[in-house]
Amino acid sequence: MLLEEEDEVVAEYDVRLVPSDGAVYDLQFPLRPRGLELGADRKILGGRARPRQRRLELNLELVSESAKGSFDHERLRSFGEYPQQRMVGAATASGHVANHVATMFNGRSLTLVPIDAMLQLRPDFSYVEDFQDSEAKKGEDMSNRVDTDPAEHPGEESGVEAIDVKFRRRETEKAEQRRKKSHAYLVRKREEEAWVDLEVLTIPHKECEDERSRLFDSVKTENERNVPCVPSSDYIRMLSPMSGVQPRNQGTSVMDSFLGPLSRAEIQALPLQSAVEEIIKRARIVSLNTVFEMLDRRYPVNDVFKSLESHAFTVRGNWIALNPSASGEQKENGLLRYAAIRSLILVDPCFRCRIVQSETVRAARDVILYMLRESTFLTTAQAKERTYDFLMDSLIEEILEEVCVKVKGTGWKLRLADDNEVIEKYSAALTKHRHEHEDRLHRADELLVEKSGTVKLSTGA
Repeated sequence: MLLEEEDEVVAEYDVRLVPSDGAVYDLQFPLRPRGLELGADRKILGGRARPRQRRLELNLELVSESAKGSFDHERLRSFGEYPQQRMVGAATASGHVANHVATMFNGRSLTLVPIDAMLQLRPDFSYVEDFQDSEAKKGEDMSNRVDTDPAEHPGEESGVEAIDVKFRRRETEKAEQRRKKSHAYLVRKREEEAWVDLEVLTIPHKECEDERSRLFDSVKTENERNVPCVPSSDYIRMLSPMSGVQPRNQGTSVMDSFLGPLSRAEIQALPLQSAVEEIIKRARIVSLNTVFEMLDRRYPVNDVFKSLESHAFTVRGNWIALNPSASGEQKENGLLRYAAIRSLILVDPCFRCRIVQSETVRAARDVILYMLRESTFLTTAQAKERTYDFLMDSLIEEILEEVCVKVKGTGWKLRLADDNEVIEKYSAALTKHRHEHEDRLHRADELLVEKSGTVKLSTGA
């Protein structure tokens, strides 16, 4: 076998990793029936799902009309018209993230789409028993109606049933815990969730073709092509836990509170709007007094407020940058990581990648940082629950690390102390700004709800 460096390279292709907006599942069907020819697909008659449990059932057509088949057609007909048409394939998605991708190679590039979970559909014939039970119950009901006909028994009351009364001891706490861990209780809770009927689209259905094209389409929009590339070294740094902005004490000098090469004199030489933008971009969180000091107190308070409102929002008297920075000065701190990967493109042997910013991660950042207005301390679990489990713990902690410090055993708190003097002195202006920012928060929350509730299912991809 040739060594890798001696192996001839005959072709090079672009590789694209394209995360999907919705959930993508790999459906593994039961073994091919004996009566089904190689390359043929079983017809899917329909399906249903329990989204909360991530359970899926598909109705598959029975291949009974085949010379190779071993079906007892007489017995099938005894089950009635409905059961003999189908076999149920049932599966529940695991809570673990699948380490698999769906792949499409079009001769020019390879497109990879991460798979959320693998669903191994297994045959389930319980519907046959349910059908027989329902038929038997119909027979019993008919027999009971005949036996209790008032015309044949005029002296008896109809529809009278005995009622049993049972007395039980109050359940102890330990007994309740054991009961809730029992298999019977879990099965009953599972059955309480209502089924949601699904429309299953397969190739050559147009919507299925459109969905597959959307997943694997390598043609990018003009806006995406214009997004600047970053070297692989920067990308690897972005994926690793960010070193972050180190915690700073209140006594630290003003200039020590900022990142980047611009000096205080250079910032003061800029127009007000640009100067405030540079301060916010480098500090990430800053007090109003610090902004005034950096600007040498040369501008009216109202003008400074207007400039701050364009680039930051207020939390406990301090100002936090509205958006995660993707500027060159912030690369060393991993802040480009917040422009979370919407589409990663590996191009050429030099291994360069393209980052397309995600509005969803920006929305989650807004919601998480807004929580610090209501609570002094914030845990990762609280932030994850508030954002509908949309982000990984590592990304949530990176968002918090941008403006917070972690207190062992308590949670995250803002890097700067509450500026109560500013809150009291400029309460009217801060209240007005807070109301305006709440509209942005509302839109962010709506986006997260929409994204977390997205359920898509297609086959043939």
